[in-house]
Amino acid sequence: MASIRYLLKSTKNPASLYIRFRAGRQIDLVAPTGFHIDPKHWSNARQSMKNIVEQNPITSDLENSNNMRYEKLNNSLKKLRDFIIENFNHSQIDGDIIDKTWLENNLIKCFNRPLNDGADNRIFFVPYIEQFIEKAPTRIRKKTNKPVSVETIKAYKATLTEILAFEKYKNIKLKYKDLNLSFHREFMDFLSKEQKLDLKTVGNYIKNVKAIARQAMLEGLPVHEEINHQEFFRTSSKTKAIYLTEHEINKIFKHDFSNNERLSRVRDLLIIGLWTGQRIRDFKNIKASDIKDGYIEITTSKTGMDVAIPLHDHVIEILKKWDGNFPTSLSDQKFNKYVKEVGEEVGLTYLVNGSRINPETKRKEEGEFPKYELISSHICRRSFATNHFGKLPTHTIMAITGHQSEKEFMGYIQTTPKEHAEQMKNFWKKQAEENNFEEVKLRIVK
Repeated sequence: MASIRYLLKSTKNPASLYIRFRAGRQIDLVAPTGFHIDPKHWSNARQSMKNIVEQNPITSDLENSNNMRYEKLNNSLKKLRDFIIENFNHSQIDGDIIDKTWLENNLIKCFNRPLNDGADNRIFFVPYIEQFIEKAPTRIRKKTNKPVSVETIKAYKATLTEILAFEKYKNIKLKYKDLNLSFHREFMDFLSKEQKLDLKTVGNYIKNVKAIARQAMLEGLPVHEEINHQEFFRTSSKTKAIYLTEHEINKIFKHDFSNNERLSRVRDLLIIGLWTGQRIRDFKNIKASDIKDGYIEITTSKTGMDVAIPLHDHVIEILKKWDGNFPTSLSDQKFNKYVKEVGEEVGLTYLVNGSRINPETKRKEEGEFPKYELISSHICRRSFATNHFGKLPTHTIMAITGHQSEKEFMGYIQTTPKEHAEQMKNFWKKQAEENNFEEVKLRIVK
């Protein structure tokens, strides 16, 4: 028969209160409860804190306060007793090993607090995120059967940085049980008002927090159930992004950069990105050996998708220029810096609505800027998707850009309502010409 008793090993105040769990002759376990009490107020016979008898009016308020705290402690000790007996029965059914570690783990679960440093990742969220990131390179993604990409791991690390900043700002240490709707509101408020991040970036951090917390929940950790509530949502915003039209791409391709080898190489890399529809990490690392029967065949770095891309005439000309090879690569940072110089020299100086990173605040700002200032590596994939949208089946374009859902793909389409209307106007005009529609002048009947 299982039994539980609490005991003190010291007469000094405060003394650590221990729990002793016995079951038959083979199980006799002792562990600290984490509670510290005044031994003179402990009743070993009743296994609880004593009520303090009021002695005089001067000390009555203090004694009543102590009685309230002791009642709370007594309730906690009863809760612990019931919790361990219940879990002992479950463990007996499941065939678990009942040892000191089992007892300590049940203390952790009962009060949702660590008893030692080794228990941190079972209680606190940050140690779990660190562990999650550490294991990410060897974790296989369900959709792709490939390891988690470098870009995704960078996003997890950025999320960890913001969680740490939030903890510092609030002077707290987040536990799994804290990941509720109240945290959701406070974290979003912190990111938008204190960190001054745009809604899309805030939404990405919420998405990562939710994904990591859900994994912790799957592993049996005590994550608050509100992590799955519909109100624990990720924010989003319509990106004020730009793309390069086919006319602008031709202008860039035909521009003479022979007097500037640096910009000439960046221009060539930009053209390759614009006509392959890939992320910068993929298009800047394409090699001649990736060309097979007139197609570029690569595996995307982020999603692990296999894509085949026909060689565009512009890309063929660039290969001729580089003796059958692709231009030598350079860092993402240098590409994004130099490509703006390419745009300026070509004459993309007219104002457009968009967003850019303010060099002083390091935050995204929206407004009207010269178009060349808004050009970066992201424009390649977006331009490819936009320029081919409506001309080719959507899934054909997605097979090259590597988008895994049509919803995600549509977020890349930057055609304006007026441009859509212009396409409709041209379609009707072409339809009228093909069907030999005659112009009919209507008259008002009086």
